[in-house]
Amino acid sequence: MRLLAANGLTDVSANAIGINGAKGTYRYQGEWGSLDHVFVSQKICEKGVSCHIFDAPFLMEDEEKYGGKRPWRTYQGPKYLGGFSDHLPLVVTFGMPNAASKP
Repeated sequence: MRLLAANGLTDVSANAIGINGAKGTYRYQGEWGSLDHVFVSQKICEKGVSCHIFDAPFLMEDEEKYGGKRPWRTYQGPKYLGGFSDHLPLVVTFGMPNAASKP
């Protein structure tokens, strides 16, 4: 990641949070973390970009051992659980800043 940043790319997902409270893209032993990132060029950043974690309720399950919610995973080892993934998706929105005020 440092190599990408050193070559002019920006991590637009660095401070991403979920609308429903997720503070990372995965949860391990009750702690949120983010292994997933989106890097974009400076030109894209200049046009406007935002990022959030998609933590819709249907992607989450209760975490009994540590409390709170975690992503509803598909498998735990060889056992099928029926969920989606152990990581939540990042959503990046690209657009022009102040587009309404431009001719």
